[in-house]
Amino acid sequence: MNRTAARSFAYTLLGMLWLTSSCYAKQVTPVDAPLQASEEALPLVSGPFFVLYGDSYLPCDYRAVQAAFAASGQPALMTVYRNAGQWDKSNVEFAAGRIRVYDKTRTTPQMDCIDYGLGVFAPRVFAALPAGEPADLAAVYQQLLARGELAGYRVTERFYHIGSFAALEETRQFLQTANTSS
Repeated sequence: MNRTAARSFAYTLLGMLWLTSSCYAKQVTPVDAPLQASEEALPLVSGPFFVLYGDSYLPCDYRAVQAAFAASGQPALMTVYRNAGQWDKSNVEFAAGRIRVYDKTRTTPQMDCIDYGLGVFAPRVFAALPAGEPADLAAVYQQLLARGELAGYRVTERFYHIGSFAALEETRQFLQTANTSS
């Protein structure tokens, strides 16, 4: 799969909303507007929903994530993984069960976790965004964190993605091994 095909695949899946009722909306617009699918899906939801990065395979316990969101009392939850710079650049400082700092551009030595690619949101988080305008999920997370409205949950299963040829091959091998062992 070449880079263009991989990006097209990611565009198709990016922004998928996974709900308890298995309803979903998929984004088919360029990655420059990553929250458009969420905006278009808001009429379909009546309560909290998951947002999953479309280029990722995340083998975590979704029920545990949902329970952590419900227990948090916050309008949003970001999952994090203790990455220590291994799979990609760490961008989250997570301590004592809380996200202390999240920044994809300015990292610090204390950032040993990475945004896992799975979030849970109350619809009001996206309802507050200007309609029809592109929005960046990272900016939404940072605004929520600044207001003290972002819960955090650390998962222990590593993530897989298709953002590079090497990562695509790693994901393929993992899925092949998982399929063979089941």
